[in-house]
Amino acid sequence: MGEELLLQGGTIVTASDTFEADLLVRDGRIASVGQSLSTTGEVRDVSGLSVMPGGIDTHVHLEHPVDRIGIETADDWRRLLR
Repeated sequence: MGEELLLQGGTIVTASDTFEADLLVRDGRIASVGQSLSTTGEVRDVSGLSVMPGGIDTHVHLEHPVDRIGIETADDWRRLLR
């Protein structure tokens, strides 16, 4: 068993549902979601907080001049963003 982190009592928010539960992370990956989970690792009380497992930060700044070097067409943008 690797390093574990238990987030207890949070509001789990997924693309299709929202519910109260614990979330256990083992070695940086979600190992379990459920009620009354336990661990010998670190425990954090996240009651009253939203937990969004699998969220990806897609924040970018396309308006910065350094990002536009060599960008002249829509095809250039598509190539850059892939």
